[in-house]
Amino acid sequence: MTMLVHTVAAAALLLQSAAPPKAVPPPQKAPAAAAKPAATDLAVTLTYKGKGAVDANHKLLVWLFADANITPASRPLATRSITKNGDTVTFKDAPTTPVYVFAVYDQAGGYDGVSGPPPAGSPSVLYRKVAKGDPTPVKAGGPPIKITFDDSQRWK
Repeated sequence: MTMLVHTVAAAALLLQSAAPPKAVPPPQKAPAAAAKPAATDLAVTLTYKGKGAVDANHKLLVWLFADANITPASRPLATRSITKNGDTVTFKDAPTTPVYVFAVYDQAGGYDGVSGPPPAGSPSVLYRKVAKGDPTPVKAGGPPIKITFDDSQRWK
């Protein structure tokens, strides 16, 4: 009887070693590195930390201006908008001369960003590298810029 148990155990070991190896999943590819903007592109990431929600009716709008002194009479060089907080917009073929980036949260909803200046009292920000510093000019082809703002500054 002992001999039979040893024989069965030996046969089981032989069968295990003869079984095909389990399939090993192929190695996963590393995520692609973020693409560097083209020499004519300017990427801007917008984050609004105020009271309202960013959605299809309450967008974040961003403009490029040739002058940092932005007034209701100023005319933007380009306009973009996003409907998801923290998203990035890319201005394709942005000017290669320095420009100023200005953003607004459409808290009332329905503003299109092109039919006139933003509604008075809208949360807004002019891009600055240093919070209390002068507006910072940027150029196409440079590194992406990140703008975070809240309700503390309002459009005129």
